[in-house]
Amino acid sequence: MTIPEFKDGFDILYNNVMSGKAPGLNEFDKSFFLTKAQDEILLNYFNPKSNKLQEGINDSIKREIDFFNITVEATISATLWPNAMYRNTLRYPIPANLLLPLSFYFKTMYIVIKPTSDSELQRLYSKPYKEPFKGQAYLIEEGGNAGANKYWNIIVRTNDFITLPSLDLTVRYIRLPAPIITIDLSNVEAEYNLPPNTLSIRGGLRNQSNCELHPIIHNQILDRAVELASIYFTNDRAQSMIAINQRGE
Repeated sequence: MTIPEFKDGFDILYNNVMSGKAPGLNEFDKSFFLTKAQDEILLNYFNPKSNKLQEGINDSIKREIDFFNITVEATISATLWPNAMYRNTLRYPIPANLLLPLSFYFKTMYIVIKPTSDSELQRLYSKPYKEPFKGQAYLIEEGGNAGANKYWNIIVRTNDFITLPSLDLTVRYIRLPAPIITIDLSNVEAEYNLPPNTLSIRGGLRNQSNCELHPIIHNQILDRAVELASIYFTNDRAQSMIAINQRGE
């Protein structure tokens, strides 16, 4: 679906649903609701319990198609970390655009990399044998909120540690898609006499950008965006917010 199709489709559905009972929306409003709908659908797909079909990203062919355009495979080099809490720890910077990791592996050595919480890791290391089992490695996340400051710390067995610093980690993941912005937001600012850089979507993005998800999901995003906009302008907000959770993915 092109940006003009998103804009026209939003207007048609919104006017039909609201029947002229709500004020018109400008292009910033449309961009806000379209992006919110896209991000909400993405997150609900990752958690099968929050969508109607109870299907996650790996549970059907359709789910894989939905995210095909934003599925990435990247290879990341290791860095030694002498101050690590656990010995034999390798550090890998997390890609800044990562949304959901799907799998981790070393291409030249078969080791099952097991994502582990801090509490689970402490429990495992409270036992006499303080290393991962043969053929396994433990992975924990470390760092702040910004993707560039976050790391995957992978703890391996001593015998593997001799080889692994020279190996790269391959990770397959879902990246964060661009927001749906129907027009450069500087145009909206000029139309409403707003100061420059007043409007932005998702942390400062302002340039026109289309949906990066597979076209098969575009109509679903459009429907949800109109639903969110109509909920925002309804009189019965409490009942409407309850209806938000009745998802259809």
